[in-house]
Amino acid sequence: MKYYFLTIILNLFLIGASAQKTITFNSKDSLTVTADLYQAGTNSPYMVLFHQANYSRGEYKESAPKLNKLGYNCLAVDLRSGNEVNYIKNNTALLAREKNMPVESLSAIADMKAAIDYAYQKSNKPVVVFGSSYSASLCLVL
Repeated sequence: MKYYFLTIILNLFLIGASAQKTITFNSKDSLTVTADLYQAGTNSPYMVLFHQANYSRGEYKESAPKLNKLGYNCLAVDLRSGNEVNYIKNNTALLAREKNMPVESLSAIADMKAAIDYAYQKSNKPVVVFGSSYSASLCLVL
């Protein structure tokens, strides 16, 4: 019985350790960018995760908690170029369309820079950038 109780407590701790929190911040052109923050620890470095074309931050729903276990805080970012994946809508792209702002792939650079700045301000450590598809190419540009 004692071990059963300990297992339940440990599982609740692990579930809470990889829970994400949705946050927002502004890009340089004042577009509100939505991201999911998966925290590993207050002193952990940040890995900023950018999705592929027509996707959202939901692309990293399964992999961000795994990266947390490797010791990284993860910031999965909705870029203004995208739609939906894993039942998570791209809020940044929706807002950009509402405001008649550019939504092509290259315009996402402003969102990426803002996300990197956000992560750096939180940790004051070098930030790892991780891209998928077109955003991987943009990571190289940055």
